[in-house]
Amino acid sequence: MKRKKSKRGNLRLAIAFVLCIFALIFLSLSYKAFLVLKNSKYDEQDRFTIGVYGKGTPEVLSFSPQTHTVVILKTDGFTNQNLGQALEVPVDAVIVNPSLSINKKNLTQSLLNILLNFKANKTTLNTFDSIKLLSFSATTPPSSIYESNVSLQSDRALIEQRISRLFNYQTIIFEKSTIEIQNGTDISGLGSRLATFISNMGGDVILVSTSDKQISESKIYYNRDKNYTVSKLGDALGFGTVKATTNSIADIKIIIGEDSLGNLRF
Repeated sequence: MKRKKSKRGNLRLAIAFVLCIFALIFLSLSYKAFLVLKNSKYDEQDRFTIGVYGKGTPEVLSFSPQTHTVVILKTDGFTNQNLGQALEVPVDAVIVNPSLSINKKNLTQSLLNILLNFKANKTTLNTFDSIKLLSFSATTPPSSIYESNVSLQSDRALIEQRISRLFNYQTIIFEKSTIEIQNGTDISGLGSRLATFISNMGGDVILVSTSDKQISESKIYYNRDKNYTVSKLGDALGFGTVKATTNSIADIKIIIGEDSLGNLRF
């Protein structure tokens, strides 16, 4: 009898141990899945743009769920510059792969290869986002995939004209929030650069000014509810967003502070 009880006891311990192992594996996988979802950048609400540093000069992929279109922009003369600064558009993620060259015909296959060989790419693209963009590409007809190119040697006005047509955000255009920019740094021209950056997104900049004194912290103040425009500008610029306590002539006021100079995105 004692032996039978001992065997049953050992069996229960073994089952409990196996269950604990499975529980730990489940919790670990659940936590990893939670982190992947939490760090997802593509919200499927509006445009998502990727800078691709691959074979040849850099490329830009931009996905617009509102119009269900994809833009593939080939650049010339940009080398390894920050594409967001060079083109004055938000870049949500970056992929670095020396053998990668994306075009209209191989877009879906290229995104699949990126997903299957995720560790081989130096990327800030989230795995979950990669899956969503692959699905987006696979369901986009060839007639809705547009290839274009831009050269750094071109006239700046021509570049801005082309970029503004390709990379605007439909939600920002729809919300029609007015935007004021104040440069609180000693670097002249930053306000105008940011104005172009926001205009390329479809934003309505009504005033650009320079502060009488230097301002240490960059902020985005909004007068009404925190809408998509406020959230997207905060993400694109890396600035904190705060409900305004005083009235402004614009719906949104952006302060460029000294803290932004080490990591300018425009």
